[in-house]
Amino acid sequence: MCESLSLNQSYPPHAGLYLRGKDLDPQNVTDILGIVPQKSFKRGDVRRVDNKRKHGLWMLWSSERIDSLDPILHIKWLLK
Repeated sequence: MCESLSLNQSYPPHAGLYLRGKDLDPQNVTDILGIVPQKSFKRGDVRRVDNKRKHGLWMLWSSERIDSLDPILHIKWLLK
């Protein structure tokens, strides 16, 4: 049903889990969930020369893994 909707292809639906915190260690999140994130870094990691990350981040999103315009499929994938 949702596949036939005329949606803006520049912004397809997706679902994501984004965890961020000053002392968040992304490896701990990966170990607990058993899922490798699409993007992660921890506080103190070098972002650019003389610029270190001020927090940790762990990100997982569906848009690279689910090819559908149905947002429910993206949410179900994330919850699974």
